[in-house]
Amino acid sequence: MKFRNRQLKITILLLFLTLIVLLPSENRQYTGHQSNYGYQKVIAYMSNQGIIENKQKWHQLVHQTGNCRSIQSVKELNNILHQGNKHSSAAKSAKSYDVVNYPTTSKYGNLRIINVPTFSSENKVAVKKYRTLLHRQIKLLKNKDHIILNFANNRGGDPQAMIAGLATLIPDGTLFTKIAQNGHKYNFIKNKHRIYDSKSHETTELPVNKQLSSPKIYVITNEKTASAAEFAIIALKNNKNTKIIGYPTAGYTSVNTLLKINHKAEVANITTGTVVSKTMIGGKRHFNNEPITPDKTTLYEPASTTTHNSTEKPVSLDPDFIKELNNLINTEH
Repeated sequence: MKFRNRQLKITILLLFLTLIVLLPSENRQYTGHQSNYGYQKVIAYMSNQGIIENKQKWHQLVHQTGNCRSIQSVKELNNILHQGNKHSSAAKSAKSYDVVNYPTTSKYGNLRIINVPTFSSENKVAVKKYRTLLHRQIKLLKNKDHIILNFANNRGGDPQAMIAGLATLIPDGTLFTKIAQNGHKYNFIKNKHRIYDSKSHETTELPVNKQLSSPKIYVITNEKTASAAEFAIIALKNNKNTKIIGYPTAGYTSVNTLLKINHKAEVANITTGTVVSKTMIGGKRHFNNEPITPDKTTLYEPASTTTHNSTEKPVSLDPDFIKELNNLINTEH
């Protein structure tokens, strides 16, 4: 009798272990059609927590793909996510989003203009270099009565690095608020020592320097100024001396969450929130993938948008735009 009970216990244990092996696990490396499990989970996350631009179109798309069971690649996933929200995407790895450029200063006649370029990297050394170079170039102009920041063709990336580099121009306090799809609010805060994102709990230490007194700040934008660059500009507008000049921005004013897919190194960048500016910008405070309107829209576009600036070369500004900028500065001083 004891032997039979022991056999029964062993049989039950083996069945239990078999079930554990067969059940899906978040850490499992899927192959073949099973990899769809990861894609379906991303789509479900987008449906439940994402900001969907056209809900009817999104539900039709999910239905047409058999609840996304037919998705076979990250490329297909990227296409579907992008149709749900223009700011959402998927990539082979987090490194696919890396674009490393560093701030520079260009001279146009008597104007010195700081170029604030696209930047995205998880490399801590690169992040520190970006914010340090930006901080130093602003510091060199601290005795000027104005500072010009060129965000033309800055396609975004890391708002923490950009805002940290610009910190001496930005007052302390809540810079903007992120609103999740469920209505929860998360503040992006700056004090003398650090900036803090209450949503991601990311903290960035700031250079030990006082805020610059009160120079005029001119921010140059065009139709490729996007995402993190737009967030940095919203933060700068907390300084009452900031004036945006150029063309309206690209309108990627929404919050993204990066998800790791269950297999390989693939990731999904899901749009999960909107943003509320502390100050009024172009007659509005709540942004949901809407462009930032300049305080002064120029006749000439600041820079060409036909090429992608993903190299170390700074964006070259249009000579006619420079004349407009010069006239504006001379008029205000």
